Amino acid sequence: MTETLPSVDWYQDQVVFLTGATGNLGGCLLYKLALKLPTKKIYVLCRGSIRQTIEKWEASMPEEAPDILDSGKIHFVIGDITLCQFGLKALDLETLQKEVSVVIHSAATIAIFQDLAVAVRNHCHPVQTLMELLETFDRLETFVYISSMSVNTFLPAGVVTEKIYPVTNDEVLAETHVASTLATGQSSYPGAFPVSYAEAKYLSERVVLESKPSFSVLIVRPSSIGPAIQDPYPFYGPHDSIPGHSFLHLLLENPNYRTYNGTKRFSQNMIMDEIPVDIAANVCLLHIASGTKGIIHAGCQLHVSLTTSELATICEQYTPKEVLKQIAKVNFDQNGALAKRVGEAFESSHRDWTFDCSRSLHLKGMEGVIGLCFPNHDGNQFLQERVRRQVRRIVRKINEQE
Repeated sequence: MTETLPSVDWYQDQVVFLTGATGNLGGCLLYKLALKLPTKKIYVLCRGSIRQTIEKWEASMPEEAPDILDSGKIHFVIGDITLCQFGLKALDLETLQKEVSVVIHSAATIAIFQDLAVAVRNHCHPVQTLMELLETFDRLETFVYISSMSVNTFLPAGVVTEKIYPVTNDEVLAETHVASTLATGQSSYPGAFPVSYAEAKYLSERVVLESKPSFSVLIVRPSSIGPAIQDPYPFYGPHDSIPGHSFLHLLLENPNYRTYNGTKRFSQNMIMDEIPVDIAANVCLLHIASGTKGIIHAGCQLHVSLTTSELATICEQYTPKEVLKQIAKVNFDQNGALAKRVGEAFESSHRDWTFDCSRSLHLKGMEGVIGLCFPNHDGNQFLQERVRRQVRRIVRKINEQE
């Protein structure tokens, strides 16, 4: 059976409400919606002030931000996802209720080691609020929740498909777990999740689905998000928002590793699942236009799969030996404890998972403004340059400490 590929023309009459537009993936989605698609209008939720939001875009997309603002599509609404009804003014809420056809909730706190109660409050409460609020939206067709593949890190090694896996055989409603965690500060699944972020995202997914909404729901689970191949520009992505970069730095700052040989403590055949941010954004936008419902994965099956061993070999090949010698001698006091914690969490919890992306494989060869195929992209050259950029950052950090 041949599946019909979505058309960008679908966006022509769509009015989108976007949260998290200053984040890594949120910023890329904004760029696509404003400059690459015929979107009618984009309402952007701003926490704080409009000026602060614009300044963040100017920092992350300095050349593209003026064009985004000049597109005539951007409309700002002040609010806060942690507040009742997102802290929206009555007039703004009324406008959203009348006009919005697609909601993309990409706002998230990506701190993985937050206190569990704080993580649950930051992730689950906004989703609970939003699911109630969206029932009052007259034109809403689709709600998109940006989740994470980490929701399944309690599973044993093997293939992980695009569905909800219960942690226990006698699961109660997610809202019960949320209330219990907020009241006690304790997990309902002790020892199941390696980090609080994963547990909070897992509960948030279940809150969305258990609310039984009257509109279509699409849950997108990106893997670890990497820098952009092309959009908004090559290597786009704030350094602190690229987990792979943060992990590399912390790994080399951990005295138990300090060299790429240290990665031999990990399974060498384990797939380091990562996806460029613009491919993750395109997966999301293609499935919205396709009318997809349920859960989809956005992972390395749609790009390039590398094992721990392969990635370590590439990184070592493009890191000068003198830099590795420098790293071994430096005392990274500032991040020492965090580096140790990250290394221990990764070593103890990561397994040989294969995150299945079957629902998107028919889109893999699609080119164009929201395609998943980049014909002129040289993956090896891209990775080499990426390693070199991170090495330069580490060298600068070493020089600052000397």
